[in-house]
Amino acid sequence: MANISAKVIDTDREVVPFAVVFLSDKDGKPTTPYKNATADDKGNFTLKDIPNDGYVTATSTGYLPTTALASSIKDSIALAFNKESKLEEVVVEGNKPGKSSFVYSKLTPTKKNYLTYIIVGVVSLIIIILLAYFLLRKKTKK
Repeated sequence: MANISAKVIDTDREVVPFAVVFLSDKDGKPTTPYKNATADDKGNFTLKDIPNDGYVTATSTGYLPTTALASSIKDSIALAFNKESKLEEVVVEGNKPGKSSFVYSKLTPTKKNYLTYIIVGVVSLIIIILLAYFLLRKKTKK
């Protein structure tokens, strides 16, 4: 039995924070009894009482799971980015009682979208300032 203290990194050697690391078989399936650890914000984790011939699997959202022989993990375990999981669009659908259904769709922000938000914000601010000016001017004339 051994303790493993290491860091979860990606293939670019960047830290993968909050990855889940667990004792597994060589195919990456959890073993019984289930032993796991969650990496901290710097990717560090510790698994205790791991059999010398045991396997460890690390996984995180957006990465492919990686399984390695516990005795081969020295200072880090690397995860490969899952190119299939790139999020392009989010669609949320729902029904509100008494209302028709709605669909909200938002694509990845672009410079054009940001420019639109800035223009709408500036115009809104100008309208608010003008309203305040005319309301204050009207009150001071009375």
